Amino acid sequence: MLGSTLRKKGIAVPRPDLIIYTAAFNNNCSIWTRDQHFQTINEAADTGLQLFEPGQED
Repeated sequence: MLGSTLRKKGIAVPRPDLIIYTAAFNNNCSIWTRDQHFQTINEAADTGLQLFEPGQED
């Protein structure tokens, strides 16, 4: 469903990123990544999933 929602908004991201994002969201996990696709998904989906970037200060 998330992929469909993003496509309707004109946003294309790789399927593996959607799977990782959905798994993290469904299991109340955060994602630690430098991959900008996750930020794009997070903004478009507005789920509030916490993303961390290596070297990011808290």
